[in-house]
Amino acid sequence: MIALDEESVHTYHLFYLYIDQYVPDSTGVKLGHARSTDFNTWEDLPYVLHVLPGTWDSTAIWAPSIVQQGNTYYMFYTGVAGYGQRIGVATSRDLYTWTRNPSGPVVTPQDAPWTAGAADFRDPFVMPDPDPGRQNHWLMYYATRRQSDGVMVPGLAKTTYENDLTQWDDAGALFSDSLDYRFRTSTVESPHLFEHNGTWYLVYTTGNNYQQLSYAVAADSPTSTVKAGWVDNDYVVNTDCVQFSGDAYASEYLADTLAGGTGKELFCYVGTREIDIRPIHWQLGDCFSFDFIPPAAVTDLATGLDEGSVTLHWTAPGDDSTAAGTSACRTRLAYS
Repeated sequence: MIALDEESVHTYHLFYLYIDQYVPDSTGVKLGHARSTDFNTWEDLPYVLHVLPGTWDSTAIWAPSIVQQGNTYYMFYTGVAGYGQRIGVATSRDLYTWTRNPSGPVVTPQDAPWTAGAADFRDPFVMPDPDPGRQNHWLMYYATRRQSDGVMVPGLAKTTYENDLTQWDDAGALFSDSLDYRFRTSTVESPHLFEHNGTWYLVYTTGNNYQQLSYAVAADSPTSTVKAGWVDNDYVVNTDCVQFSGDAYASEYLADTLAGGTGKELFCYVGTREIDIRPIHWQLGDCFSFDFIPPAAVTDLATGLDEGSVTLHWTAPGDDSTAAGTSACRTRLAYS
């Protein structure tokens, strides 16, 4: 995560999965925290959440997604107990101290009976509902597996009540389609959405070994549950766009338009041994690529890692309807 602290002058906060390969059973057991004022120099801070024995998130914590409503930040995350995955939330007033929801997870496979169960139910992304008839409501996208055919798809949930981010209603799979429509991959993880010039972009991590990021676009609504509502586009990084050496996994979008910001649309992704933050270059149609020289590359927040999981997230506080992106991936990294 990269979050902007409204109490400071343009301070961004990075939240990520903390892994230490030299400590047994340390993979994904806590969320790390760092901050920066320029995307280049990062100060490492104490971790913010840790697994709790005997609870629904006793094995691992993944994929934070943070939004702000009023004076409160909400961190949605994947909690794992054994092989079961659920989605919970913690709250904070300052981005430093977080308190879990005492009622436990807020979205579970039992809430979405069309899913294949708790083995694949993760990677929440939360954003304001853009429907004019649902002001003060929120949307949650997540990665799951459909029971009917075993295909991984983005799931969708909507808040039940205004200004209440703890009660959610199932809205089904984002794509209700036949077995042959799989985004050219058997894996769909870490969904996140953003809007540009009236078009919604759904970016997700795939299981394709050549290029792990792909996206679909929709002109009408980001909540369409039919295949016709979305156009499956090419890979984010393809032959017509900038090619990256090494891996490109989880991704985030940020419109850095607040006071003191660059005014640019930025795209963040996990590359080989670093987190790249690049300005978006818009091309004809729905294609976009990135400037060759990134404004920042986050590396070496921690050392001693050969491979692990990293989750990125950012928010811009001060606006009740400001949302942040989230993504999670498994990759080879030198930071946690």
